[in-house]
Amino acid sequence: MINPGEFYRSLRSHGIDFFCGVPDSLLKEVLLEINATCEAGSHFICPNEGNAVALAAGHFLASGNLALCYLQNSGLGNAVNPLMSLCHSRVYSIPLLLLIGWRGEPDVTDEPQHLAQGAITPDLLRLLDIPFEILNASSNFDSLIAETAKIAKSRSAPAAILSTKNTFSPSEVTKRAKSDDNALTLSREDVMRILIESLSGEAAIFCTTGFASRELFQLRQESGKTGKVADFLNVGAMGHVSHIALGYALSQPTKRVICIDGDGSAIMHMGALAAIGSARPSRFTHILLNNGAHDSVGGQPTCGFKIDFPAIARACGYENVHSCSDGASARTSICALLESPGHSFLEVRVKTGHRANLVRPPHEFQLLKEEFCNFS
Repeated sequence: MINPGEFYRSLRSHGIDFFCGVPDSLLKEVLLEINATCEAGSHFICPNEGNAVALAAGHFLASGNLALCYLQNSGLGNAVNPLMSLCHSRVYSIPLLLLIGWRGEPDVTDEPQHLAQGAITPDLLRLLDIPFEILNASSNFDSLIAETAKIAKSRSAPAAILSTKNTFSPSEVTKRAKSDDNALTLSREDVMRILIESLSGEAAIFCTTGFASRELFQLRQESGKTGKVADFLNVGAMGHVSHIALGYALSQPTKRVICIDGDGSAIMHMGALAAIGSARPSRFTHILLNNGAHDSVGGQPTCGFKIDFPAIARACGYENVHSCSDGASARTSICALLESPGHSFLEVRVKTGHRANLVRPPHEFQLLKEEFCNFS
């Protein structure tokens, strides 16, 4: 396996002096190294992958130097616009280096939400006219980085490194990582347990991707409490859960709709808050579990603790806005918002981490969809 510190130093030795992107679990060890080692101003964790490409383009315009954009292959969808209409050789011809985690690689065990994207990733890069090299645990990574950077510079266009599963060994940074949430006591599970206990009538719950959906599924399995409540586990499509919930709410205006969101997800497409505030859906409760981290892919920080989500929600037009960080306040706020006839927003600041042996939902997603639709 490749030592992430050596990989980072190789990037720097080949002229990469700026790093940006959206964290990915396959890349988490090298990303922790980058975050811990880069000097101030040379690394940014971006809201979404398109922002990262644009940021890298701005860096090149200012310095003439290559930047590294890291992302999961699912994030290519967010990045296509600036890759094609900004950086492409037929537009501004801006070189950059993409480091892409290849989830859903053919013949490699992975979650079903990654399989379709994984199968087409090499063809998609070819279609985008982005040359790429495949990186695995036995690659001569220094030569590979040198060749890919050379291609990007000579073509004055993006080039990519496609990283397979189990490429990087654990980073020493993982052992040194510190959390900013030490004062927080509530977990995501605590808040979802309070929510489940507080529900009385019909409700449709939409839960964001990552650990949150897995935790909600496990709580349901353990409690056996379903009643007139159905859950939609948004296992993919990061950043879009609130609009899935909004689409449902606009078509089912008499039903209670609850959206469980995360700070990384909400930040990724923050314009969704403005759309929800403008649409004014009835009986809509938006619960944001803010732990200031991309917890499901390595714990890299978001700006969740640096921004005022409640003020943003109010400015976007949400009728009822609350914020809390302890169990008693969370229960009081959730009970109040579940009785609200309008659209409400609740930020709950929670700690990072999850229980050991967290289960995964079954892979029959089409069956789960049918069950959810039958509830509706």
